[in-house]
Amino acid sequence: MEGSRQECTKAKYLYALSRVVGYTIAMFLRVLTFLWCLTAIFFMGACMTANDEYLTVGENRYRIEPLWRSELSSAKGAAGFVAEGTDKVSVRDGWYWINATGGARPFSTVWLPGDYPADIRIRYKARLPAPGGPRNINLFFCARLADGRDVLAETDQRTGDYGQYHQFPNYIFTYLGHDQLRVRMRRDPGFELLCERYFPEPVPLDTDLELEVRVAGGWIEYHELAPHARPLLHYRDPDPLPGGRIGLRTWRTHVGFGDIRVDRLIPADQ
Repeated sequence: MEGSRQECTKAKYLYALSRVVGYTIAMFLRVLTFLWCLTAIFFMGACMTANDEYLTVGENRYRIEPLWRSELSSAKGAAGFVAEGTDKVSVRDGWYWINATGGARPFSTVWLPGDYPADIRIRYKARLPAPGGPRNINLFFCARLADGRDVLAETDQRTGDYGQYHQFPNYIFTYLGHDQLRVRMRRDPGFELLCERYFPEPVPLDTDLELEVRVAGGWIEYHELAPHARPLLHYRDPDPLPGGRIGLRTWRTHVGFGDIRVDRLIPADQ
């Protein structure tokens, strides 16, 4: 009788012990699974952060989110480009060429596809074949009509004459000069000069120029990436334009534009 009681007690003890051990192992496995998931999430986040590209505009840091990039390996890549002014435009050798060196309309504005937010980066290349002419390379951005409509709503009413673009909101950067380089930033309507700067060398011929516009938080910056890596202009607009179309512009110049990229700039802490 006493032996049976001991055996029963022992069995209960072993059963209870097995329950405790089983529970402990189960909890241990759960903790391991949780830690594994946490580690995976951490490394995934670290990898995503490492792959993100950032830049500084003004005093703030921004994350770059690609929006649009040109593909000019064939004429199909110019689908959605809208030209105003000379009709001498073509796609050749990976470049969008505008020949505004003569004729009744020696000027051109070409609107790119898309309507873009206020905070963006625009990076593009330009090339001027000899003899070059005035060597005039311009860029409109944040362009929209005064009533907020797309600028293309009135494209059939414009001839490409420069003064027509002074009537509605936009910014324009000018990069030109056959004797010395002049860079200017203006705001429309009103053709207001915001800032300008001069450099001793002329705009080079038969050379790939790479230029970049950065717009964020009211700051507007213009950078040359090649052939010289240098800041060109910067300005703080107290009442920045809300975004809009981007347009390539030239006057009495034969110029090619290529590798055009537009990116959204997002505050780094978002």
